[in-house]
Amino acid sequence: MKTQEFIHESIGVTDVFGRKSGVKVVFEGGQAHTDGETITIPSLPQDAVMSKHSVGVSRGYIDHESAHVRFTDWDVSKKLFEECEEHNRPSLKAITNCVEDMFIEREYMKLYPGSERNLNTLCTDINKMEVEHFKDLPEDQKTGVNLGTVAAGILARGRQDYVDTSELWDCVPDNIKAHAEKWQEYIDKVESTSDSIRLAKSIYKLLREDPNLESDPEDFNPEDPASSDLSGIPDGDGDLLPDGMKEGYGEAGEALEEALSEDGESGPARQGEGSGAKGLAKGKGALGYTVYSTKYDTVLHRRLPKPAEGSDNEPFWTGSHEGYAKDKSRLQSQITVMKSKLQRVIASKEMRDWDFGREQGRLDSKRFSGALTGQRNVYKRRTDRAEMDTAISILVDCSGSMYGEKIRLAKQVAIVLSECFEGTGVKYEVVGFTNFFSGSNCSAFYGAETSGKTYHRIEPLQMLVFKEFNDRLRDAQPFINTIDSVRRGNNSDRDAIQFVSTRLSKRPESRKILFTLSDGSPANDCSYNVSNRDLIRGAKEAVDEASKEMECIGIGIQDSSVKKIYPNYAVVNDLNELQGTVMRKLSSILTGGKVRL
Repeated sequence: MKTQEFIHESIGVTDVFGRKSGVKVVFEGGQAHTDGETITIPSLPQDAVMSKHSVGVSRGYIDHESAHVRFTDWDVSKKLFEECEEHNRPSLKAITNCVEDMFIEREYMKLYPGSERNLNTLCTDINKMEVEHFKDLPEDQKTGVNLGTVAAGILARGRQDYVDTSELWDCVPDNIKAHAEKWQEYIDKVESTSDSIRLAKSIYKLLREDPNLESDPEDFNPEDPASSDLSGIPDGDGDLLPDGMKEGYGEAGEALEEALSEDGESGPARQGEGSGAKGLAKGKGALGYTVYSTKYDTVLHRRLPKPAEGSDNEPFWTGSHEGYAKDKSRLQSQITVMKSKLQRVIASKEMRDWDFGREQGRLDSKRFSGALTGQRNVYKRRTDRAEMDTAISILVDCSGSMYGEKIRLAKQVAIVLSECFEGTGVKYEVVGFTNFFSGSNCSAFYGAETSGKTYHRIEPLQMLVFKEFNDRLRDAQPFINTIDSVRRGNNSDRDAIQFVSTRLSKRPESRKILFTLSDGSPANDCSYNVSNRDLIRGAKEAVDEASKEMECIGIGIQDSSVKKIYPNYAVVNDLNELQGTVMRKLSSILTGGKVRL
């Protein structure tokens, strides 16, 4: 799978899970981690190739952390972690994590059975990492009762129903195995994070009071309140955490980073050292376009809630029907002419739709000789009215370089095209794009500029859906009215093209067209070693990829620079040129080049 496909898929998962549990998936920096609300995956160079294995591990990581967000009580967990910090008990925190992992994975697989395959892939890698870790331990730690052997016992026993844990289980000392079997009986009964903590405290207390686990496993009873009372246990972990032993076990984030780095086996790296995905196999492109973070990327639409403070674009919400009506009145003559031309295109398309080889209808002149010899299927009949079966995305560059006459002309073009398409059966949308820093996200992103890593976009991307495919034009008018008044920052053309082309590719229509209204000048904050030429090449790669599924046409707004990005382009300096230039392009696509206007 290409990394860009995985990114879109993962952010789509956010939409599904987010409505129910607040899960948010972002791609940022070079580390994998979660804070209980946001799942962070290392930034991936776009158009690189992820192996089937690393895709599975990445999906498993998302599923695992989504399970935490859905089932873990973070307030209760935070209180426990603070207690562990206060009494210097990192092993208690680690044991609690192991028990909680068994609980949340079990419940998540009940809710989403398909997640079992992803969790299997992830946990298989985690097991391998732990086995390798055991090989490096001193002999006394391999055979003793410590955090490593206890955590291995809990994880290997707890996951054996959906993961092959035999190799890890073989690393566990026999006395711990016997107790792990008993602990699992109670793990199966856990129904909440509070239950996990009580059970973990009972296990921890047993380990502190019986450091060699010489007691009978059947005597373990976490349902006795006294078993989880740690008031008499000295601070610290005793011998549970020997020198040199790490605190965390079974880290999903580490497994994800390891899987991504191993993808280099199928090809050279696309990205420089420190990318967070340095082993990804190289795709056809040579750029390795990488976004620092998707965390603050936003989509504005009338049916979506306003984004959190710091990423809003208030002018988007301030348009009116009256303002749109004024703009339309000034453009009525152009609308009338272009709509008439579009109707002629549609009519000409319909005129060519004949059903040949019929036994009734109008005699087909091409089969006249057959009629003379007595053949019956020599007639043709008109088919029913042909649907246009076309979806069109109008992408508008709303950046600072479009300020003034350019953005006003782009708005006029969008209005004229919308009015022409309305009522024709053509499905269409109008989407704008820009990117800018604001509020609290500013400082977090500027640090990436001097990180020494290659990032082609550092700024947050903002997509403004003025009209969605299924919106009525009447409902979208106030938002189209704001095209020339929304805040304008920089413009990441590649990201915007991928956003819209991905939406367009999912449409059921057989014919898909992308019109981009732009001055053809990508610009955004990026790391020190990225040039404007790289940004132009990145946008062109996105167009080349999209062109495999749709027609991509660049409409240069008073600027011919779009030819650097769009092989199929036209330049519009005023609305009079729109009537000829754009309509010729559109009619050629709709009719296969057989009708000229």
